[in-house]
Amino acid sequence: MSRLSQEFDAVYFDLDGVLYRGLVAVTGAAETVSELVRSGCTVAYVTNNASRTPGEVASHLHELGIPAAANEVITSSQVAVQILGKHAPVGSRVFVVGGVGVEQALLDAGFIASRDPRDCVAVVQGFGPLVSWDDLAQASYLIQGGAIWIATNLDSTIPTQVGIAPGNGSFVTAVRNAVGREPDGVGGKPDRSMMEQTMAAFPAEAPLLVGDRYDTDVAAGIAAGMS
Repeated sequence: MSRLSQEFDAVYFDLDGVLYRGLVAVTGAAETVSELVRSGCTVAYVTNNASRTPGEVASHLHELGIPAAANEVITSSQVAVQILGKHAPVGSRVFVVGGVGVEQALLDAGFIASRDPRDCVAVVQGFGPLVSWDDLAQASYLIQGGAIWIATNLDSTIPTQVGIAPGNGSFVTAVRNAVGREPDGVGGKPDRSMMEQTMAAFPAEAPLLVGDRYDTDVAAGIAAGMS
């Protein structure tokens, strides 16, 4: 581990499948991150999982013995809302599909986050364990009516402590099939926006991205010119 901290001055960790699966820490995760922090290496957490707020993610990591603060966590919800700001003015009413992480990111950026589709001019679609058929249907109706559509990420699966479950990308595919078009923007990895925001918040000369998926994590690192 000392060699790792000597070669890289910042390590950006993906979360699901890397540091934990569901509520359970991956073996050695707490020790690895703690040693990096003690060595003076910058550590940040970059997750495509949009269901929770940065504060909730940091609390979960802390419970697992992994040092983390809310301002060290960047979620795909935050990046998706940043992209939304290029398409719709602050104060717009936005239909939320997903967990509280999506809703809070919208509120923090000055948008009106609504679970009621009426009068919404945009849809932000992210993962949430309680996303329903009706959520997907209402989003589809809005998009067919001309609403802006931003997806937090396109991961087709999500690892849990029980096994592999459908991820937000599977739900986005369902909406795509209904509306016949692609989202207007995607916030999470491998889109460059997420890593650009991460590197702006945690600048480094020799950063390392640690992930478990080639199509998202590794691809994001390559696109950003990272290891």
